[in-house]
Amino acid sequence: MKPPLKKRRAIYAIFILISLLISVLYLYNRFSIAHENLKSPILETVNDTSLTIGIIGDSWVAAGNLDPFVKNSLRQNGRKCTVYSRGLGGAKTKQVYMNLFAPERDFFSTAFIKEKQVKYCIVSCGVNDSFGQFGKRFYSKNMCMIIKELLKYNIKPVIIELPEYGVDELYGTLHIVNKIKNEAFAFFTSKSGRDNIKEYREALAEELKKELLNDKIVFIDFDAVCSDYSKCSNLYTDHLHLTDEGYSKLADEIANGICTDLVKN
Repeated sequence: MKPPLKKRRAIYAIFILISLLISVLYLYNRFSIAHENLKSPILETVNDTSLTIGIIGDSWVAAGNLDPFVKNSLRQNGRKCTVYSRGLGGAKTKQVYMNLFAPERDFFSTAFIKEKQVKYCIVSCGVNDSFGQFGKRFYSKNMCMIIKELLKYNIKPVIIELPEYGVDELYGTLHIVNKIKNEAFAFFTSKSGRDNIKEYREALAEELKKELLNDKIVFIDFDAVCSDYSKCSNLYTDHLHLTDEGYSKLADEIANGICTDLVKN
């Protein structure tokens, strides 16, 4: 026996409301910018004259992928260094920022970077923001919060510009449902559609200027590594991640940036 019409309508209405609430919470959590932590503990200054480098970010730095290349490039420039790194595959800029405050028991915590007060910290993230269509504001705001947090500890951020990667090629590998979702998010978050790299880069440049951060970072121009994916796809293994040759070229640019900064200071 079917329940009365009024009761069925009430059940349907509750189901719809719950579905809407879950959708709103999902979208808010997905696109919201991290809450800036304004209360960082004051640590005793480390008087260490050796060159220490931190590396944080996404899969580009996970498992120490970039470490040996940075060490080698700095060695070729006459600089020996110690490297501390940790990355999280698939991480967006928001997660990279939040990992700076995660407890040590969290495997992906990068709080140790601040505690060791490395001299420079290389930050490599943004590709997942871009391909996931999280929006230029999400990317630029979270990146600047990462920078400001590092600066509190007298750590100089080395910011790798949002890289070139195979946007269309990666899109072609998606399941039809994910393709539709990707296109929908792109429609609402980007004026340039799927290929939003230039738009995100410009947004970060504007935010850095607004926050007066340009003179406080070492900025790595990724065009010096690859200015157009279609012309240097040999530097990538799967349209997204670098080959050893790609890592070597990136590390050379990072080493040049750090060495130039060391001479100036």
